[in-house]
Amino acid sequence: MDFHGPDFLNCEFDPSDCNKVLELLTQHIVHLPRIPKIVLAMYYYENLRSAEIATGLGLTENEIELIRTQTVRLLRNKLAADLK
Repeated sequence: MDFHGPDFLNCEFDPSDCNKVLELLTQHIVHLPRIPKIVLAMYYYENLRSAEIATGLGLTENEIELIRTQTVRLLRNKLAADLK
């Protein structure tokens, strides 16, 4: 995920708020259910492809993509609401 600028949230925020944004994002990630948290970690931090994550978790590639997409959307919406 690119956190360098307001575009990732689709909202305006002051660049000086980056630390606040990262703190809020961390809080929201901590409260995610186990599987979405694992999917994000494997995809964004371990740089695994959806197929590799699916094999590791016993899910389909489509399920992984759905989980990742919905989780990113949820986090964006929560951050946008927090920053209003």
